[in-house]
Amino acid sequence: MGSLRRESLGAVGGRPSSSDPTSGRSEESIKALTHRFDVEIVFKLSLAHKGLTTIACLERCINLVELDLSANTITKVEGLSTLVSLRRLDLSTNRITAVDGLSELRKLETLKLQGNLIASLRDVNLPQLAGLPCLKALYLQDFGRAGQNPVCRKDGYKSSVLASLANLSNLDGERKPHSSSYAEVAAEVDALIKTPVPREKVVLPDVAPWLPGAAGPSGTDGGDAKRELVDPEVQAKVKAATRAIDDCHALHELLKGEVAKAQRSSMLNAGGM
Repeated sequence: MGSLRRESLGAVGGRPSSSDPTSGRSEESIKALTHRFDVEIVFKLSLAHKGLTTIACLERCINLVELDLSANTITKVEGLSTLVSLRRLDLSTNRITAVDGLSELRKLETLKLQGNLIASLRDVNLPQLAGLPCLKALYLQDFGRAGQNPVCRKDGYKSSVLASLANLSNLDGERKPHSSSYAEVAAEVDALIKTPVPREKVVLPDVAPWLPGAAGPSGTDGGDAKRELVDPEVQAKVKAATRAIDDCHALHELLKGEVAKAQRSSMLNAGGM
């Protein structure tokens, strides 16, 4: 009876049962997912899209380096204090309202929290994040401002985060955020889209005739109409080329005649035989 009750856990509402070998709701299912005989030798684990509402059964995964818990319905960050080797943590697209439970993750480098319900800077828990010496990348929204937490729309959001987390090299996809103001650039782009700069009228200058004596744009003669239009050397080359072409035509006609004679001779010889 007790085993039947354990097997039914988590099956409510169409979610995977805890006995499902791919549910991620038990150590056995984690071993099945990762093809490891012990959770202590699991280094990378993805439990995305598993319908999880809580973080559990990870206490013995002490050597995890990368953990993906995105696209679930988790509401609270908990159960991670033993994952002291963790470097990358993805908690995006959940229902988390406050950052907590990360103080022991001293090796954490990347934290993804976009697409949650964090509403204020207080809920971001900047003092706790500031205590993570290796944290370099923090996402509370995507670079294109999609997947925003409500806090991202607050005045002073970016400056407050950067003031508290001086070691960040990536905030919401902005590389070197301390030296670049992508928010200001985005605001300038939005302003240009709303009020585009009028195009300048381009006035083309009059073009001089390409040949002496040719009529210019105004219709006036560009030079002496009696002036020689072609260079004498070029003219001589043109005449020579013309003579060569004429010679080729003459040779062609001559060859045609000779071919015709040869054909007639061949036919007469064939008839005489």
